[in-house]
Amino acid sequence: MRKKIKCPVCKNTIPIEIGQSDASLYINCENCSASLDVSYTLPIDIDVIVDAINISYICPKCRYSLDEIGISDESGSEEVNCSDCNSLLEVRWDHWGQDDVDVIILEEEEEEEDDDDDDDDEN
Repeated sequence: MRKKIKCPVCKNTIPIEIGQSDASLYINCENCSASLDVSYTLPIDIDVIVDAINISYICPKCRYSLDEIGISDESGSEEVNCSDCNSLLEVRWDHWGQDDVDVIILEEEEEEEDDDDDDDDEN
């Protein structure tokens, strides 16, 4: 028996095949790529839980496009290091990252200063 569910992230309609006994399955939304944990019991009672979704982001300091991170909450934040400039970043999202993803620099990697500059001040 075929049923349709809605993706909790993007509201896309997804057809699923319901078997003859209670079961659960993992599917990916074709629209937003969210990993969904779908379980059902008979007679038809379907639960859909978002397992994870990947979001992409850009470092505000060096503009490096960073790898995707997997999120499993509708809204939240995670600290990551930029793999290019090594700045400590906080990535914040709402609505599963489908709207805006904010990236804030928490701590910049300090650049090494030239020791010769200190000697010139003393003369």
